[in-house]
Amino acid sequence: MQIGLLEDDKEQADVYRIWLEDAGYSLSHFVSCHDFLENVQYERYDLLLFDWLVPELSGIEVLKRVRLSNPRPIPVIFITLQDQDSHIVEALELGADDFMIKPITREVLIARIHAVTRRNGSMIKRSAPLKIPPYLIDIEAESIRFNGHEPGLTHKEFAVALCLFQNIGQIVSRKYLLQSVWNTHPTITTRKVDTCTSRIRTKLQLSHATGWQLDTIYGEGYRLYKTIDAV
Repeated sequence: MQIGLLEDDKEQADVYRIWLEDAGYSLSHFVSCHDFLENVQYERYDLLLFDWLVPELSGIEVLKRVRLSNPRPIPVIFITLQDQDSHIVEALELGADDFMIKPITREVLIARIHAVTRRNGSMIKRSAPLKIPPYLIDIEAESIRFNGHEPGLTHKEFAVALCLFQNIGQIVSRKYLLQSVWNTHPTITTRKVDTCTSRIRTKLQLSHATGWQLDTIYGEGYRLYKTIDAV
């Protein structure tokens, strides 16, 4: 089981590493929010741990970006000194799975991890692939199949495609995709999104042949919509 930890206190992180590795987990530790968020997009973590007060961004902002940029629901536990009810409620409402107040013990941390991953695993088993004929979208496997074919989307291509299919008929802004998929400031000049959507259009054969069209809306973003029934 792979766990990602965002913690700027090295001594505290070293303690967590000893506890978790002794319990059979593999831990990747990050001090920088941006390094953490970038890595989470590429690696498949089973659980994320981070504080409310972290460098560069707030823990709440980190949580929002994790939820936006990862189609697979990764369990998140806050470990923090913040004990106000308003903070706990905000974190849980924004998608945190648990909230632990420091100081914590090894036994309680391991028990909370077991409980969260057990609940999350049960939820994943109950979730069915998203069927949008002729496409079958498996969020857990990060794959999209159509007509028995799997084009092999990259992690980011899948994340963008999923976002488009979850917002059929709506304009998905370039700004939103840069922030949620690439964790990049939207004012930065880049062709990343255009290149990615072009590849998605080709790999998924988004055209009248499949009954779906992906348009670039100049100055706004991208819109996926149904055209005709696929033949």
